[in-house]
Amino acid sequence: MRFDATIATAETVGEYLELFTPDLKSAAECSQWADIAKKYRLRSDIVFAQWLPQVAEELAGTDVRVGTGINFPMGVDAPAAKAKAVEESLRLGANTIDFTMNHRALNSDRVDIVEEELRLFADIASDVERKVIIEVCYLSDDGIRQACDLIAGLGIEWVKTSTGQYQGPNMEQVTVILDRLKGTPTRCKVSGVKFPRAQNAYAFLMAGVEIIGSQGVVEIIEGLDKLRALGVLPAYKG
Repeated sequence: MRFDATIATAETVGEYLELFTPDLKSAAECSQWADIAKKYRLRSDIVFAQWLPQVAEELAGTDVRVGTGINFPMGVDAPAAKAKAVEESLRLGANTIDFTMNHRALNSDRVDIVEEELRLFADIASDVERKVIIEVCYLSDDGIRQACDLIAGLGIEWVKTSTGQYQGPNMEQVTVILDRLKGTPTRCKVSGVKFPRAQNAYAFLMAGVEIIGSQGVVEIIEGLDKLRALGVLPAYKG
């Protein structure tokens, strides 16, 4: 669903935001973040697989999706190993999965590896929402286009720019993705939004991105009215 800044509010913008907490260290902290996901009506709460059963239980009865990342952040495991991780994540309760593509294989002309891992992912996770992280900072524009073609060709729902652990995407790279996905059902998620985080997050959303993934979701939500007051975002029209 396309973002419309003229009708967005702090109560509704959470539907475009996915929380990811790579530094999560305890069950108590996991609960705190799950409470934030519920409070701000976030799209998803994405955690490492060990936390999936707890998050699934705590978010039961809400509209917040429960997600995890596969082979995060490197993406270099063998396709069969990544497929097993997908199966285990599904068993543990994930209903949205962010799969790290082997961009090193793509860059070394081993497209066969990428094709195999994406096919396995598409098949095994066919009953849940699927996203593929392509790590744009390591790809040329042609590499980004090639990755988009492979992902969209398998009917996978989302191309995700980055893990957020390296350099984040710039607007030019996101534009390459959006242009390449035109005419397909596959859409774009951005992660790795850098400072100033709220300002950049809304710029990506207004450009046509439909999900922002970040640990700074509260900062992004609370930045909405501040940026509107400054004239950076258009006035609320309801």
